[in-house]
Amino acid sequence: MAADHFRQALLLSKEDERNLKVKLDMAEDEVDREGQIITFYKTPNIDWARPFQAKLQGDVAMGDGVARHFLSLVIHKLKHGFTIDVDFIQWPQEDDGEEPKKIKEFLLRFISTVSQDKLKQLVKFWVGWEIPMTNMKVEVVDNNNYPRASTCFRTLRVPSHYQTYDDFSESLEMCLGTSEFGFGLI
Repeated sequence: MAADHFRQALLLSKEDERNLKVKLDMAEDEVDREGQIITFYKTPNIDWARPFQAKLQGDVAMGDGVARHFLSLVIHKLKHGFTIDVDFIQWPQEDDGEEPKKIKEFLLRFISTVSQDKLKQLVKFWVGWEIPMTNMKVEVVDNNNYPRASTCFRTLRVPSHYQTYDDFSESLEMCLGTSEFGFGLI
């Protein structure tokens, strides 16, 4: 009951302020629309108690239903994962040798074949949360350890020693399990 009173008082105190506005271009592909959602979500110093208005550009729908649709879309994406656009990943250079090329193939295969839950774990391990970001980077390193992530720099460091996809996948999945408990600690 107290929470309801607080919520109502907060919303009433903000109802005369400028609306939070978001525009989603329905003509864009899914990755670009997801980018628009992330950009809105990451707006600094936003007052989330202000009235909210959403516009679906390229769609005739309007009113409160559009805002509900937008918010349910955001919740769905947060719950089930965003698309990983592999074109935005900075891969090792082609002339870096055979190991980086092999690791790239293994990682692309992993991304294209695992479940949405595993993809969310991969992104969380890689960048610190479950939403893919621009400038995600892969480095192939010479050591006998497991994959590691530098979340601040959006860098996934993968050892070059993997000879088979199964070994690569098993090690990566083991590391992904740590994303709930620590920053790449096994």
